[in-house]
Amino acid sequence: MSYFVSIFASNINLYKHELYKTLIYKLIKSMRKNFLFFALLANVLLFAVSCSSSENEIIQTEEKASISIKLEGQDLGTRATTAALPEENAVKNVSVYVFFSNGLLESSVTTSTIPANNEIAVDDLTTGGKKIAVVVNAPAGFPTSPILEYSDLEGELIDLDTQTTSTIGTNGLLMSGETTHTLTTGANTLNIPVYRVVAKIQLGSVTVAPVTGQTGTFTLTSVHIMKAKSTATVGVPSILTSGDLYGGVNLTSVDGKNIVSIYRDYLTKSASVSDNNTAYFYVFPNDATGTDATLMTLEGTYNGETVYFPFVINDSHTGDGTYIVRNTFHKVNVVINKPAAGATHPEEFVDPATLTVTIEPQDWETVPEQGVKW
Repeated sequence: MSYFVSIFASNINLYKHELYKTLIYKLIKSMRKNFLFFALLANVLLFAVSCSSSENEIIQTEEKASISIKLEGQDLGTRATTAALPEENAVKNVSVYVFFSNGLLESSVTTSTIPANNEIAVDDLTTGGKKIAVVVNAPAGFPTSPILEYSDLEGELIDLDTQTTSTIGTNGLLMSGETTHTLTTGANTLNIPVYRVVAKIQLGSVTVAPVTGQTGTFTLTSVHIMKAKSTATVGVPSILTSGDLYGGVNLTSVDGKNIVSIYRDYLTKSASVSDNNTAYFYVFPNDATGTDATLMTLEGTYNGETVYFPFVINDSHTGDGTYIVRNTFHKVNVVINKPAAGATHPEEFVDPATLTVTIEPQDWETVPEQGVKW
């Protein structure tokens, strides 16, 4: 499921000049970085005084535009879709940012009151080329600093702590989207699709089918996400290459080997072979192919000893090789043939011959179902 933002524009006359507005935003931006505010202010005032009266006449007759934003639901057409939970589609708040073609902010509107007609107005806009960005369900504290130009929005990060099964009821899931458009005289209409920043990972079936010689008893106890990206950028494609990694195992080391993932309780769920497919998690996009790839790790006991079965989510061996992309749903089915071959560390790979994983993509874009086999 995604949402489309429909934008309607009509012309109005305003007595401001885009050039002045650009200089003012540059002035405000510079205030955040140095102490040259008063010098810049003097320059802007001198520029304004130097403008001729004939130019002022042009300014007063310059045509402007206002836009009306409407949220509409639409299924994605590029992949199969799976019905989302109501809270995964909820709209709690909407922010619209309209930037000049040079990247400076022209206007923005944020509201948590969505009218019955789903329309949100943004007034006092000039005609011409624009970049329009929409952020839905921004968490508390967003933005961390004023958005004065497009690069500010690009640099905004959110933490995975705000996108969990515990917070979704209050905050909803963050969605974002953007487009470029030239506002012309008269009405302007366009659609902006917005997509969830997170992906959804669900444990499907777990089958224990020991091969000859595997005579011990294996008991599945829990499922964890390991090496989940702790932060993501708000815009497309929402992947942040640096930063901490989160995980669901509450240990800092095993047998003297450090665990990279910082513990988060929302990344672990109880599971059993007979009852496990209600366990699901939200994670940020991650296209890492090496040691920083996001893992699903099964934990259990084999003959009384703790063992782990970690595997990369949606790599080329167990899925379609796209790893984790925003707004996708991954259902993971696991067959364990060699329970004795489990690892002692939740982030270390085991012999792939011991596990078979099948990823089953699922109103979320769905990727092929992932199957893992041990």
